[in-house]
Amino acid sequence: MPDTAITPDRAHRIEFDERLRRAVQARTTPVVPPDGQMLRWVPVSDLMIDGSYQRMISDRGIGAIRRIIQDFSWSRFGALIVTEHHAGPADGLVVIDGQHRAIAASHLGIEEVPAIVAPWRDAAHQAGDFVGINCTRTNVASIDKFRARVTAGDQVACDVAGILSELNISTDVPPGTSLRPYQTRAVSRLEKLVKAYGRGTVYTALDMLIDAQGEQPDLLTATTIWATVAATDALLTAEGDIEAFAKLLEVIDFETLAEQGRELVKLRGGQGGIRAAEQLLAAYNKGRQKKVTL
Repeated sequence: MPDTAITPDRAHRIEFDERLRRAVQARTTPVVPPDGQMLRWVPVSDLMIDGSYQRMISDRGIGAIRRIIQDFSWSRFGALIVTEHHAGPADGLVVIDGQHRAIAASHLGIEEVPAIVAPWRDAAHQAGDFVGINCTRTNVASIDKFRARVTAGDQVACDVAGILSELNISTDVPPGTSLRPYQTRAVSRLEKLVKAYGRGTVYTALDMLIDAQGEQPDLLTATTIWATVAATDALLTAEGDIEAFAKLLEVIDFETLAEQGRELVKLRGGQGGIRAAEQLLAAYNKGRQKKVTL
C-alpha cells in the first residue's frame, strides 16, 4: 500500500502547498473593499456622464479620444471608476474617472470595459472623488514621456535621441535651472520638427547652431531651435547660401530674436518660432537680390 504517513518532510511540503493555495486564491478572488467597491467588466451602454462636475469635452479632449481610438490597447486602457446610479428608468453607472476612455470605447464598438464600481454616491461625493483623483495624479514630465517613447521604439523619438547623442546634447537638466551649453529641454519641439522637416534638416540646423554659439548658456531653447530649423529648411529648399547663414548664426542674439518673435505674435498672430525664423531670414536677406522666405 502507498505510504500515507505524515513525515516531517511531507508535512512541511503540505503546509507550503496550503500557503501557496491560499496566496493564489487571494490573488484570483475579487476583493471587496470595506466601502463595497468591486472590480468588474461593465456594459459600455450603461455608462453615463454627470455634466454638473465633469469637464466639457474640449478640443484637447477630442484629440485625446482620437489618440485612444487610434492606438487602442487594453494594457493602456486601465479601469474606469464609476458609481451605481438608481433613478427609475435611468439606472446605470456614472463615470467618475475615465470619461475620455469611455467615449473612445463607445466609438470603437466595445461592449464591456473594466471598471471599479462603487455603491451609489450623490453628486457631491462623486465630485469630491473626481477632484481627489485628478488632484493627486502625478503629471509625467515631457522628458520622461520622451524617454519612454524612445524605449518603446517610437521612430521619431529615436531619431531625436540619435541627433542629440551624435551632437553630444544632454537632456539631463534639473528643473528650475538655466540651460548650460549643450543642454536642452526642447525634446517635444524637436519631435515636432523632425516630423515636419525631417531628421536631416533638424540635424543640420542644430549642428550649425552649436558650431556658431555652442558655449553660450540658454542657447538650445525651443524657440531658438524652432527658428533655426525653419530657416534652415527654407534655405535648403531655395538653394540659398547655407555657409553665409551659418556665419550669420555666430552674431545673432537669440534672446533678442525670441523677444522679437513674441512681439510679432502679439501684433500679427502666428507662432513664436516661425516669427523668429522670419527675422532670421530677414537678416540673411539684407543686401541679397535672391530673397529666401518661409
